[in-house]
Amino acid sequence: MKNNAEFILNTYFSDFVKVIKVNNNTGEFQFLRRFDAERSPEALGITTISEYMEKIVVKQLCTPDAIEKMLYDITPRCLNRLAERGEYRTTHTEVYHIADRYFWLTCRVSLPKDFSEQNPWYLITWKPTDSETEAMAESMVIFSTCFYKVLKVNLTTDYYEIVKVIDEELNNDVISTNRITDWWDLFVRQGYVKDEDVPHYQRFTDISWMRRQLKREAKPLRCRYRRKTLDEYRWVSMEIVPALEYTNENQIVMLYIRDINDDYVDEVIYQQELEHLCYHDGATGLRNRMYYNRLCDRYDDGCENAVGVIFADLNRLKYINDNFGHAQGDRYIEDFALFLASQFGVECSYRLSGDEFVVVLEKISEDDFHVRVQDIHNKISRMDVPTASIGSAYKTIGKKKLDDIARDAELDMYNDKRDFYKRFAEYERKKSVST
Repeated sequence: MKNNAEFILNTYFSDFVKVIKVNNNTGEFQFLRRFDAERSPEALGITTISEYMEKIVVKQLCTPDAIEKMLYDITPRCLNRLAERGEYRTTHTEVYHIADRYFWLTCRVSLPKDFSEQNPWYLITWKPTDSETEAMAESMVIFSTCFYKVLKVNLTTDYYEIVKVIDEELNNDVISTNRITDWWDLFVRQGYVKDEDVPHYQRFTDISWMRRQLKREAKPLRCRYRRKTLDEYRWVSMEIVPALEYTNENQIVMLYIRDINDDYVDEVIYQQELEHLCYHDGATGLRNRMYYNRLCDRYDDGCENAVGVIFADLNRLKYINDNFGHAQGDRYIEDFALFLASQFGVECSYRLSGDEFVVVLEKISEDDFHVRVQDIHNKISRMDVPTASIGSAYKTIGKKKLDDIARDAELDMYNDKRDFYKRFAEYERKKSVST
């Protein structure tokens, strides 16, 4: 009987290069099978599995990342959580350095069905990896370098498994919970997410929302936010990807976090520059007709704010172009744009065409608006030759579309234009003088 038991044991272990029996309560361990080059725990002067794993790293038999993952996997908290979920094994692949050669080994932590504090013993086994798994492991190593956090998450049960995390999180209380929703909540409360991004982050990590989105269409979900890493907030991307075993009844997904800060900041700057070019006049720096049209659309869509519009049309621009050249005319336009921006700010000032400008003052009372209009009118009137003719109109809540108010201001401007030509008839377009 004894020989038969030994035969069964040897046959079972024939696929494994190393087997260790571990006590979850105390950390003590026994070799049931080991490499020929490895000595017993007593000879190594160690008593716990943690000390043994650290010894492996010191001797450079395995990469530190793999051992850190293993040390986390075999903490009592993780093993108890595994058993609570009715899952009795966890597997990962790692590289070992043995006899001047490197080998891919598949490491498995196996728990008995009656695993408990009263029955705390479990097995850690290592066996050579087949070529297909080795190729996949190589790919995963390359793939995982792109991501500093990888979790396997069951959205249906709210549990997660750690595939990869950075040391900062591995040693932090933020992962002391069994539930992914608790982790996300702790992550915010401990200040890992920048305050401005918290509402967006919380909407994305609403597990009920994720479930609905994935049931509607099982495709990746993505969220960008600023995450605190080593006392610095950096842009990262969280990606939720349905796993191979995903079903609508058991929504298992992979969660990936990667740093996108440098590329994203460059992209934001580029987009800002592009948007500036699209929505600002190249000659004057004021907002352009396209930006003005967007503002009109916003008002047409139901904006309820009162608004005042000032319409300005340059005086004697054709005279200057005809008599002094278009370069001088361009400078004339630029000087007036600077004047307008100094009075109302670039964000309120628009160049609609060659010699037409508008100023849009939002959320302003009618009395304050008329004071502003009178002030600019006085400043222009005191010029030896007024640079522009000015008109204005004010919109109360729900009265007209913004473009209609601008047309009212334009009509008012023509009264000022007629007064200008009465004083300076020589500048009427039909009386332009040639030098």
